[in-house]
Parts: sequence; C-alpha cells; structure tokens
Amino acid sequence: MGEGNTQVTEGLADTEKANQAFTNISHSIEGVVKRVQKVAESVEELSESSNLISYTVNQVKEISERSAAGGQESAAATEEQLATMEEVTASSESLSKLAEDLQTIISRFKL
Repeated sequence: MGEGNTQVTEGLADTEKANQAFTNISHSIEGVVKRVQKVAESVEELSESSNLISYTVNQVKEISERSAAGGQESAAATEEQLATMEEVTASSESLSKLAEDLQTIISRFKL
C-alpha cells in the first residue's frame, strides 16, 4: 500500500504541475489575445486614417483640376481681351486716318 500511496502522491504532484502548466498556457493565451485585439484596433485605426487620407487627396485633386480649368479660362479670356484691344486700336487708327482725310477735304471748301 505504501507504493500505491507514493504513486498517488506522485500522480497528484504531476497533476498539479500539469494544472499549473495549463494555467500558465491559459494566461499566455489571454496575453496573446489582448495583443491581437490591440493590433486589430490599430489596423482599424490605420484603415480609417488611410480612408481619410484618400478622401482628402481626392478633394485636393478635384480642387487642383478646378483651379487648372479656371486658369485656362482666365488665359482664354485674356487672349480674347487682347484680341479685342488690338481690334479697338486698329479701329481707332482707322478712324483717326478718316478724320484726317475728312479734315483735308473740308479744308478745300471755303465759305
């Protein structure tokens, strides 16, 4: 019977060691789970930040495109104004020449 008691005592000690090992494993798993949850939260935050950055970049792109289109419209309007000013200048010179010619013709008539 002494040998049986020894075996039972050894079995209980082994069971206690196994129980302690499983408890340690369980604690380690809980730690890993917490770390994985933190990583998942960080990934979610990064994803949200990435989406916000993508949205902002698209907004900047749209503003840049509108700005470029506005610049092109301004350049076209400036070219039109320049052409109009050249036409006005040419018309003014023509009118000036006509006025000189008219003055010359009128000077021939004396009352």
